[in-house]
Amino acid sequence: MCRNDTVIQRFQWKPLLEVGKGKAYECVPTDGGIYCIKTGRPGKPPDLAKSKYDRSPYMQALRQLERKTTEFYDRLCLASDWVVKEGSGLAERRLKRLEKIPLGEGSCSILYFGSTSNLRHRMDQLLYGGHTANYPIWALLEGDWELDYGWTENDDYAEQERELKDAYRLDHDGLPPLMDR
Repeated sequence: MCRNDTVIQRFQWKPLLEVGKGKAYECVPTDGGIYCIKTGRPGKPPDLAKSKYDRSPYMQALRQLERKTTEFYDRLCLASDWVVKEGSGLAERRLKRLEKIPLGEGSCSILYFGSTSNLRHRMDQLLYGGHTANYPIWALLEGDWELDYGWTENDDYAEQERELKDAYRLDHDGLPPLMDR
């Protein structure tokens, strides 16, 4: 049973998709602090969400970009390891994190947390690209999950993140499912 209610109460929470649009965006400060993604309401099981996302136009475009880039580099006789690093292979590796999401009564709702020098910029990265958890988050959204974005401003955000990781590990024997370090 998850006992992270005290952790969750530290944050100011908004629905992730609401915060990413219009005026609600302005409520997220540009100061440093700790941020968290948690389940507001689960949707399809993670494997079905991943499957739906895998068939999305975005993933199809990534695969095509990877193929076309490889063909281009091969034609120019360039090293094959120059292939687009943000291709479908990276997405597929990161989507494996979905397999770690616990389901059922008493499961912890925390999916990811971290620290940043600019909370609003990090929210941008989470929604629109440039964050390690993008692909899993997008897959969950594609699978009708409602996710919440929480934040708390803190000048000593790096130390606070370390303390939060330690507390989470004690309760869960590891980090949240979308985190790998």
